[in-house]
Amino acid sequence: MATDARFQGPKNVNPVNSAGSWQPKKWHDVYASQEVDNYDRFIEIATMGHGRALDAICQMMDQPRTLPLHILEMGTGTGLLTRRILEQFPLAEVFGVDGSERMLNMARQKLEAFDRRFIGVQSTFESCPWDAIPKAKFDAVVSAFSLHHMDHAAYPDFFNSLWKVLKVGGQVTIADYTRSRFDRLQERYEDIWAETRTRQTNQAFGLALSKNEVRAQNDARHQLEGDNPAPVEDLLRWLSEAGFEETECYWKHFCYCVFGGKK
Repeated sequence: MATDARFQGPKNVNPVNSAGSWQPKKWHDVYASQEVDNYDRFIEIATMGHGRALDAICQMMDQPRTLPLHILEMGTGTGLLTRRILEQFPLAEVFGVDGSERMLNMARQKLEAFDRRFIGVQSTFESCPWDAIPKAKFDAVVSAFSLHHMDHAAYPDFFNSLWKVLKVGGQVTIADYTRSRFDRLQERYEDIWAETRTRQTNQAFGLALSKNEVRAQNDARHQLEGDNPAPVEDLLRWLSEAGFEETECYWKHFCYCVFGGKK
C-alpha cells in the first residue's frame, strides 16, 4: 500500500483531557484485540441500518464522480465505507485515519484491488498531525461511526481542523451513533436497538437470547468501548461554529444519524 511520510502521526497516543492528565482510550484496547477480526460480522448483526447509513453518506456527497477527488476519512476502521466510496467514485483517493493498526491492516487487505487509491495512517483523532496536512487539500471529509468515542469538549477544535483542510466548496459528511436530548427517548432507542439485535442474532445463529440479555450486552459494550455519543443538535451547532454552512441532519434512524455541512 502507498504511504506518505508527511502524515505519519504519533502512534498509540492517549489524548490529554482539559486538566492535562492522560486519559486511557477504552476503544483502543477493544480494537487492538482479536475481536476486530469479527468486526464486520458483528456490525452486520448487532446494529440498526448500518449499511443504509453508509449508503446515505455516499448519496449526500455531491462532488462529481468523474473527477480525481481527494477524500479524508476519519475512522476508517476495516474499510466498509472506504470500499463503497472507492467503488462509487472511481477516480477518488482516500486518505484514512484510524487509531487501530489492526483495523487498518484489515482495511488495507480489503482494499488491495483499488490500485493504491487508499492511504491508511494510524493516529487517534486527538493526535492527528493536522499541521502536516496542507490547508485546503481535501474535496470531502467523511466519517462513519467513529466520533462517538470523543470527549465532547474536543469537537470544536476537531471540526475547526476539518474546516481548515477542506477546499472551498468541500463537504463534511458524518454517520454516527448519537444521543437524544431526552432521557426517555434515549431509553426507547436503546430498547429498539436491543430488539433489533435480538431478532437479527436469532436469524443469523438461531440463538434465542432475551431482549434483556441483549440490552445488558449492549450496555456493557458501551462501557467497554467508552462510548460518549452527543446529541445531533450539538454536533450541528459545533459544525456551524467551526464555519460550516448548510449544516443539517440528512438521515436518521432512531439513534443513528447522518449529518454534515459545506465550506
